[in-house]
Amino acid sequence: MVLSDIVPTQGSEQWQDVSQPSSLKFGLYVKTHEMKSLEESLQQVVLMPRPQRQEWLTEHQEFVNNLMDSFVSDSVIALDGLNLDSEAMELASEFVTTLRDVMNMIRSIIDTSRTLES
Repeated sequence: MVLSDIVPTQGSEQWQDVSQPSSLKFGLYVKTHEMKSLEESLQQVVLMPRPQRQEWLTEHQEFVNNLMDSFVSDSVIALDGLNLDSEAMELASEFVTTLRDVMNMIRSIIDTSRTLES
């Protein structure tokens, strides 16, 4: 698996001016689709045999750490959408749900890889 297959286009720094409702909505829409794409790609990692998952995690440890850091920043931005209209709330909710699913998948990859070290 090539790392570029699962790297989102940019982190939260790519979001436009989130003080503008339309920019926040667009950012939420884009990030949700990135997370769904990332989720599909990580599914391939989850399906790998344990030794390959451990190898993948070792090779991409910095990527996973950076991804988790960006999740925290993205979550804060998504919460800004809750102060806007119902469309922004729906987009923020969808993004946070997808983000949670991706984080659970990464946790699964990490946990099953650590099991091998025991």
